[in-house]
Amino acid sequence: PISNTVALQYYIKNPKRIVTHLGGRLRTKQAERMGFRAADRLITPGYVDDSHKSMSHFWVMLARTLKEGTSEIYCHPGFPDEELRSNATYVEQRKDEVNVLTSEQLKQAFSDSGVVVRNFNDAF
Repeated sequence: PISNTVALQYYIKNPKRIVTHLGGRLRTKQAERMGFRAADRLITPGYVDDSHKSMSHFWVMLARTLKEGTSEIYCHPGFPDEELRSNATYVEQRKDEVNVLTSEQLKQAFSDSGVVVRNFNDAF
């Protein structure tokens, strides 16, 4: 988990994010009151530190340190093409994410740590 100091430094540098993050939390609480299920936490690698979600060591460390419960991990695996390159800045790393997320090393790390990987099509 990030420290309060790191979070404060992030919000000082990115004040608009305070509104978007608080708004997201409020909308999530509204949805939960209406019966929707949400993850216990959202993990956004690289937002406040130098985590690299396109590198396997990040995911192995994450597998070993995840808290019990449901975590949603923000990432963008994909296959870069010219359309993506012309419309996004985070492009080439997406293929690296695909390779890391489908690697036997990561599957084993998750298994060893008791992490069950699901996607949005899976029921909770």
